[in-house]
Amino acid sequence: QGGRTIVILVDSLRPAEEGASVFAPGTEGLFLLRLGALLASGAGGRLVALKLVAVPDGESLSAYSTKAQELRRELEREMLAALSTGSEPVDGGTAHSSNGNGTGPLAPYGFISPVVKVAPENDLAVEVRAFLALEPGAMALLPMRRARDGEPAWLRRALRKPLPADVGWVRPPTDGYGKETPF
Repeated sequence: QGGRTIVILVDSLRPAEEGASVFAPGTEGLFLLRLGALLASGAGGRLVALKLVAVPDGESLSAYSTKAQELRRELEREMLAALSTGSEPVDGGTAHSSNGNGTGPLAPYGFISPVVKVAPENDLAVEVRAFLALEPGAMALLPMRRARDGEPAWLRRALRKPLPADVGWVRPPTDGYGKETPF
């Protein structure tokens, strides 16, 4: 029996400040990332951070593939840095770069999968639903809070009917999270 896939929709998270990582100390993203890692850390489980790249109408999806690769590497670095017990960012390597026997330098985080999907800007909700449908037994972790201006419209559209996965609504602590507490 494989473990559960936990999916965090990165674009639904709010950074603590403009330009900061959504997984920075004190953010709801850090709380969801660490909770997702705990839930997925069982045998065969995995944690997926799903980020979307919106392609304007009339533009080619393939033109955004390089951007998607760069975002995936950046997302992976942010995830690994946030999950590490120290405050130093993790340099190089990937979450899947352990030597295959679970003893490589990133082996404790080998269950992490940063995913960047490219889709037409009007089809982002469809892309999220399709991704979740392909992950049997997945659970999407979403922050429980009031919507504000600037919230992604695709998220509201995706949630108009039940998602093809379980949904865990999570309310992070109101006074910030992870500023002093190691994982």
